[in-house]
Amino acid sequence: TGKRENMKRAHRLAATALAASLALLVGMAPAISVGATDPHATVSPVAQLPQLPAARLAAGWLADQFTPQGYIPTTPGSNQADLSSTAQSVLALSAANVDLSVARTSLTYLQSNVDQYVTADGADGPGQLALLILDAASLGASPESFGGTDLVARLLATEQTSGPDAGLFGTEAQAADFSAGGYQQGLALAALAAAGVKSLSQVGSAITWLVQEQCPGGGWTSPDNANNPCSGLPADFAGPDTNSTAVALDGLAAEGAVTPAISTSALAFLGEGQDPDGGWSFYPNTVATPGSTDPDSTALVIQSLIALGLSPTSASFTKGQANPVA
Repeated sequence: TGKRENMKRAHRLAATALAASLALLVGMAPAISVGATDPHATVSPVAQLPQLPAARLAAGWLADQFTPQGYIPTTPGSNQADLSSTAQSVLALSAANVDLSVARTSLTYLQSNVDQYVTADGADGPGQLALLILDAASLGASPESFGGTDLVARLLATEQTSGPDAGLFGTEAQAADFSAGGYQQGLALAALAAAGVKSLSQVGSAITWLVQEQCPGGGWTSPDNANNPCSGLPADFAGPDTNSTAVALDGLAAEGAVTPAISTSALAFLGEGQDPDGGWSFYPNTVATPGSTDPDSTALVIQSLIALGLSPTSASFTKGQANPVA
């Protein structure tokens, strides 16, 4: 039961960066050309990027979920805000360039509820701060002056400066509760890059921590190797997962810290774990534990491939007539 709960928690982490993934995917997709990337790719145009009509329809549905006050309720008709869904959805609307007035109203609401949203296990949560930074940057607002607080400074202040986890954004309690770790580390690095923070020594320490967390097989675990060793097995809801790997790559790529060795190893992990239908599940597909493709994992891996300069619709990621986008 505990292992299953851990898996569920890890799945909930996927939503933290899903909106960020879609934001970059929609924004960068027009530059992706299957023919230019891989002349041997033979996929249907409907399975290629960008998929702007679908993104806009989905964003329109999402905009309808907001209240006039600027938040998504915990349940329909409730007057209690789901701040996590609200923060994620702001970025999604911005990505699709749909109902930006709703997104801006929501951003104002989030500015009034920063402390309530970002608190995790009694301290500022790096993942939550990172998402707010991305929200602000996507709508042209300053993350350094967000509702009277400096989100960038607060995120940097969460970094551990000594001990075995020096460089990790977040506390040990947060890591044990899946509120800090490789997943949030990648998201934090992406957010700092979006805010123009790339040369600080703190960023270098954060990169070093994340690089050292990469498993020998190329993936990353959630929350980290101390709480979830690389030797863990998918059958036990443990070991490296596709979501943490994808977001770690996003953050490292945003900071220009992906080396050929990191990329080659990570791509091997993702390639070997791809599902037969072209998508990905949370844990890599294996003979012992065949995966069941889910949209969260597939979207995150697609974004990581784009971040590495690859086309997710190339022959390398095509399974029969299917690919990740299809």
